[in-house]
Amino acid sequence: MKRILNPYNDLYMRRVLESAYQGDRKAKKLLNTLNEPFAVAPDYSALIVVVEDRPVLYPDGKSQPDEESSRDKQRAEIYECREGYPGSESCVSSWTYIPIPIRFTVREVKYEAGTFCFVSVDGNTVAGTLEQIRRTMKQVVSYSSTATEEEIEISFKSIHSTGV
Repeated sequence: MKRILNPYNDLYMRRVLESAYQGDRKAKKLLNTLNEPFAVAPDYSALIVVVEDRPVLYPDGKSQPDEESSRDKQRAEIYECREGYPGSESCVSSWTYIPIPIRFTVREVKYEAGTFCFVSVDGNTVAGTLEQIRRTMKQVVSYSSTATEEEIEISFKSIHSTGV
């Protein structure tokens, strides 16, 4: 039976990326079983996976109904690995996410020369380095529960224009 990686399990995703970064061929192969749009750096130091943003469930078991929840939302899960502490054989990984604007449905994520590029179903693109993505989206992520769709869209579309 073919094993497929579950992108909603952040801890497991981090462990698989760490193993791939350290040269594990099975982990590298497993990353390529993702069904969602994704891109990984050639050295497996960074990975972006676009997933459906699951709604928050309230104690009554229902999500808060609003106009936006009726549409499919996406978010980009961002994983990064780097060398561990001196003398350590392990690497250190981190995870964060960014919301994707509703009007930018991601069809594909590409990686070229240190830059991740989000490609929409309409053919529009937004590209930037991990540092540009994190820096530009920091405010929106910090206030993701109160950020408006307009704020998310403005920040997302300005990723490429952010200096490093």
